[in-house]
Amino acid sequence: MLFDGDGLGTRHEVVQRMELNDLKPFVKSPVETKELRLEHMCEWEDHELHDDENDVFYAPILAYVTDRGRLNIFHKFVKSHEMWKFHNALLKYKAKEFYVDLDVESHSDRPNSKNHVTMKYRWKDIVAKCGWEKNKMVRFKLVEQIPDVKASVHGCKPVMIPVFHMC
Repeated sequence: MLFDGDGLGTRHEVVQRMELNDLKPFVKSPVETKELRLEHMCEWEDHELHDDENDVFYAPILAYVTDRGRLNIFHKFVKSHEMWKFHNALLKYKAKEFYVDLDVESHSDRPNSKNHVTMKYRWKDIVAKCGWEKNKMVRFKLVEQIPDVKASVHGCKPVMIPVFHMC
């Protein structure tokens, strides 16, 4: 049934079925676009707006992260921020702070592969203390570098550590 502007039916017409084309939809999934921001939800009230995506990487806290206690930092972030220079990092979520170890992992059997840096910690504890849901997509924002009071030696140049806000 076809309708005109006043809502009255004008004629009955059989519309032929149309085959779907092979074009992909305009909206792609986060996996297709590698746009992890689409999966992120900030649960930190009064946290800064996320307009500034400089110095940011996203990582899902999945079972393999909590079971192994290791979170890989995105390799482009590692390269652009020279993360291999640091041995520790301070992670902040609201009023909670976590002092984590950073470990450079290389593959001797694959010398041309990219080395990566992992954050080593009891990620199950972080998830529990922050009250996050399972499989949370976490946004890591590098906000500053501060002297590491735990690793600094009196009279020497202070060792710096990166500070990340997590949400």
